[in-house]
Amino acid sequence: MKFGIIGAGLVGTALAVQLTKAGHDCVGVHTRSRHSYERFRRYIDRDHLLLEELVPAVDILFITTQDGMIRSVVENLLA
Repeated sequence: MKFGIIGAGLVGTALAVQLTKAGHDCVGVHTRSRHSYERFRRYIDRDHLLLEELVPAVDILFITTQDGMIRSVVENLLA
């Protein structure tokens, strides 16, 4: 399975690590924070992608942002 992560905080990073260990392919990550992205890359060396690049490249997309940001992310995905 090819997956993508939106939100590279602790949850998104841990999820990506475990799915990768299980044999799935992390295509990339999208995050607002450079710090979160750099931490993510210490565990999984994947590119930071624009939503327009990430969405069509994956089988499943995990939104692991703060709860208050989920609505905004979904609205951006639907736009």
